[in-house]
Amino acid sequence: MNRNPIIIESSPTLNLNSKPLALRLPVGAAVFALHGTAWLTQEQVRDDVILAPGDRFDVRSEALILASAIRDSAVIHVVQPAAAREHVHPDVYDFARAQAQQLRREEIRRVSELASAAVASWVTRLRDVLALRPSAVGH
Repeated sequence: MNRNPIIIESSPTLNLNSKPLALRLPVGAAVFALHGTAWLTQEQVRDDVILAPGDRFDVRSEALILASAIRDSAVIHVVQPAAAREHVHPDVYDFARAQAQQLRREEIRRVSELASAAVASWVTRLRDVLALRPSAVGH
């Protein structure tokens, strides 16, 4: 086992094998099993956790976590606390759907703001062009 734990500060996907991987995760982070069966044990926590594909484990302490695959290999995904709190779905598929919906809403809002700014700019330029035209009245 690696005695130097990996400190997770992003949302990585990690490949596990039978050799335990030491992790330091922030309180509130979530760990999802994506492939294979993962075994997690955390210092000062009595019960170990077995994650089947799609299952979620919520980190409730900053104590060291050891993670490994039960058979051959497993893949886990770590979600940072802000995203984990925002989407409390117990399974990775519902979590991913909720995150995708949020990303779509954010992108629609961003595109709407860009379109609105473009229209406002176009209207301003049109006013300027019309203001420069000589008046046809009185000719």
